[in-house]
Amino acid sequence: MSWAWDLWRRAAPGDLPRTTTDTLPLAALFPSARRAIAQCLADADLTATSLVGYPRFVSACVPRAIKTVATPVCIGQLAGDYDTRLDGLLVHEQWGWPLPRPALDRVVERFSSRLLVVDRVDSADFGFRRLDYAQVAEVVSLSKTLGLLGGGLARRVSGYTPFHSTTETAGTRHALERLASGSTSEPYREFFKNSSQAIHPAVSTWAATHSIMASLEDERMLRQRNVRLVQASPLANGWPGWMDAAMSRGAGPGLAPVLRGCEPDTWTKVMRLLAERFETASTVGVFNWTGDPLAPAYEACLLIPVHGEMQHVAEVVRSVVALLEL
Repeated sequence: MSWAWDLWRRAAPGDLPRTTTDTLPLAALFPSARRAIAQCLADADLTATSLVGYPRFVSACVPRAIKTVATPVCIGQLAGDYDTRLDGLLVHEQWGWPLPRPALDRVVERFSSRLLVVDRVDSADFGFRRLDYAQVAEVVSLSKTLGLLGGGLARRVSGYTPFHSTTETAGTRHALERLASGSTSEPYREFFKNSSQAIHPAVSTWAATHSIMASLEDERMLRQRNVRLVQASPLANGWPGWMDAAMSRGAGPGLAPVLRGCEPDTWTKVMRLLAERFETASTVGVFNWTGDPLAPAYEACLLIPVHGEMQHVAEVVRSVVALLEL
């Protein structure tokens, strides 16, 4: 039996071809979600002097993406009148867990006259669930959700945001020539994710022949299956009601926060089991257990992958439960 699972998908899905009924325009494809975030800010006429808030515990690429257009400000928990000075705000669905609707309603009301970007980079339900707020731009990563070498989408109520590439540079031409000559694509993954000129050719080729939305929906259903197995076990003890409700409404998170409130030694023991027996990556992370960006409750936990490449989640869950005698 072969095991080898990363925190996110490592391979693109295969057999869902693009058809004439696909309504997603290929012009909407971005080099990455980080480039989609940057263009959303630019399209809202934000500039280097504009302040854009972002929450704690986002990946480092988020403030870097903001910085290409505006000034990023880590806001932590919003308090006092500080948020009134912001020109925009980015909130995120941590590892694909949807923000509870009442919490998102409060954020939208509080920032009613400013741009709100919802970072849904790991949310496989991007096609299944659309946000319907006028000032909200929502962004998904096709790298995090589908295992592509890059790719992202941005969408507002009015429709998908097209990617506006800038003038091609000599560096981009060199990278494209190297890939065309058969050079390995891996060294150029980050180059094209950060590019404002071109999309990784492998991503463009895949998107031209495969249905992005059908692939996202297939991934969502696989994640639903895997999360349900975790949800029904003691590993999910401490999950608040909004997480159960999110699953009932069709959420597609890619990582499951488990063993809340356990000692770090317990997490280490489980991480060793997953690595040695299943060749599966896991990590300790900090999760907002309220799901509310305006009233967060951050607490550490263990994160295990539940994306579509995880084929033996039931066995993983049984092994961890037996190890810890839960």
